[in-house]
Amino acid sequence: MVRITPMAQALTLLELSERSGEPVQRLATWRSAGLIGQESTDLYTSDDLRRIRLTQFLVRQGFEVETIAQAKREAGLVTSYVELLSSGDIGRTYSLEEASAKLGWTVLTIRSFLEAMGFTEQDAWIDDDDLRALETLKSAKEAGFPEDTLIQLVRVYVDTLGRVAEAEVRLFHFHIHEPLRAQGLSAQEVLEASTEARQRGRSLMEPALLYFHRRGLERAMREDALLHLQEDADRSDPSSQLRAAVVFVDLSSFTSLAEAMGDDAGGPQRWSRRETNRGWLPAALPEASRRTDLRLHD
Repeated sequence: MVRITPMAQALTLLELSERSGEPVQRLATWRSAGLIGQESTDLYTSDDLRRIRLTQFLVRQGFEVETIAQAKREAGLVTSYVELLSSGDIGRTYSLEEASAKLGWTVLTIRSFLEAMGFTEQDAWIDDDDLRALETLKSAKEAGFPEDTLIQLVRVYVDTLGRVAEAEVRLFHFHIHEPLRAQGLSAQEVLEASTEARQRGRSLMEPALLYFHRRGLERAMREDALLHLQEDADRSDPSSQLRAAVVFVDLSSFTSLAEAMGDDAGGPQRWSRRETNRGWLPAALPEASRRTDLRLHD
C-alpha cells in the first residue's frame, strides 16, 4: 500500500482532476472501481496520476472501466504497471505554470520541449524526473545550443529509446510472462514471478543503455574526426572531396519490375553487399561514406 509521507505530494480530488484533465465525477467512478486512491485516505499521490494515464490509454483503446478493474483485482495489472514505473520516493508534480516559474522558461517553450518528449495535451502536469530533464535541456541551451536543434535531438532520443523500450517489453512478454502462464501458475503467482523478473531485468537495462551509447559515441567521434581531416584536405586540395551517395530503394515497385524485366534486370547489379546491416552500397565508395538512411513510404 502506498503511504502518503512528507516526501509524497498529497493531492485532493479536485487537484487530481486539474492535473489529469479528467472530470471529478469520472475520477470518483474510477476510485469506486478501485483503480485509483487508497481506502485509508481521501488524498491522492502522483502514483494515482500514473494509474490515470494507464486507465486513459486503455479506455481509448475501447476497454470498459470494469474490465480494467477486474484485471487489476485478478492479475494486478494497474498495480504492477505503477510499481515498475515508480523509482524510490514518489516526489511531487508540477503544473506547467509552476514549472515555468522554477525554470525561468515560458510555458510555450516548456510545451515545445514536452511535445518533442512525447507529452500530449492531456499531460497537464510533469513530475520531478521531467523537471530535471528540462533543467538539463535549459543548461544545454544556455551553453549555446539552439532551441530548434535541442528539440530535434530530443525527438531522436524519444524515437530511438522508445524503440528500445518497446523491444524490451515485447521480449519480456513473449519470453518471460507467457512461459510463466504456460506453466499453469495462478494469476497471482504469474504476477509475483513477473514482478521479480522485471525488477532484476531493470537493474541491467540502464547500464546496458549507457554502455551501448558510449560505444556508439566512440564510433561517431571517429567518423567526426575523419570528417574534420577531410575538410582540411579539401581546403588544401580542391580535388580531394568527401564522396557520398544517396540511395533510394523503391521496395514497393521492385516486385513488379522484376516480374516485367527479370530478377537480373530488376536487381542491384552494380552494388555490393556489405557484411553489416547497412544495406546495398556502392563498392567504390570509401568506408566512411557508406551510410544509409532507409525510409519506407506508402
